[in-house]
Amino acid sequence: VVILSGFNLWSLYAALLKPLLGYRTILLWDGNSSATTAQGDRLRAIARRGLGHAIDVCISNTQPGMEYLHQLGIPKTRILKGTYQVAARTVLCGDPIDVDLPRTDSRIKFLYVGRLVAGKGLHNLLDACSSLVKRGLDQFSVVLVGEGPERDDLQRHAVAAGVEKRLYFMGSRPYEQLGSYYGACDVFVLPSLLDCRPMVVSEAMSLGKPILCSKYTDLGEIVRHGENGYVFDAQKPEELANHMAEYIRRPELIATHGARSLELIAPHNPAQAAENLAQAVQLAFRNDLRIARVPEIV
Repeated sequence: VVILSGFNLWSLYAALLKPLLGYRTILLWDGNSSATTAQGDRLRAIARRGLGHAIDVCISNTQPGMEYLHQLGIPKTRILKGTYQVAARTVLCGDPIDVDLPRTDSRIKFLYVGRLVAGKGLHNLLDACSSLVKRGLDQFSVVLVGEGPERDDLQRHAVAAGVEKRLYFMGSRPYEQLGSYYGACDVFVLPSLLDCRPMVVSEAMSLGKPILCSKYTDLGEIVRHGENGYVFDAQKPEELANHMAEYIRRPELIATHGARSLELIAPHNPAQAAENLAQAVQLAFRNDLRIARVPEIV
């Protein structure tokens, strides 16, 4: 079995060698974004349709992902919906540390984990913070875990926005220590302008955190607006500020939404992911893939 992580050059190699070596191919589809679906790129769509004939089974994390794969001409009988990309809490918390935040800082802490790059919408997050301060809702801080080329510019932007004293730039941290940062903060925020299904949201949910999530992702099935957080337009800082203000004004929501996150992410666990992959392999080796209907993996 050859497992492919998307439509790329390796997928082409796998398709060309498949008739010679006789293996089965399984495509893992993380989810949809304007980048992963190559919207408007007709040539890429044609190439993907061609590659689709060499794929025995697809697993998609999301329903929109299943629909996209079917639009490429892959029969529904070869597309399974099932989690394969999950957070392992034991690994996240494998090397617990005392997070370097002032113990006197009792403000609500919003957390971002990821690269400090333009597409993550962090400048808009800082503008949202500035809006909160201007409203007098200044009982908060923001913890940024990660590194990237935008760090210096973000620090300058924070000064210009008057929120530099509310930010903690923690730099890059080992994966096994991230659980300590999730645990030290109250609400996770993902202000991405373009993203798919980043693992950081599943990680935060597995540790019982409410989620503030950009609508420019494919996370609608696990981030429920008003249940375990809020979905917002990342291009509108005021909209993000309004949702941040909800947690500042009503801190009791943190526990309520965090508990709901745990419920929603519970089925997305390593054991289930392994079972989903096993079922995909089993299906790939069936002699006849033109069966009437394949049960959906839950």
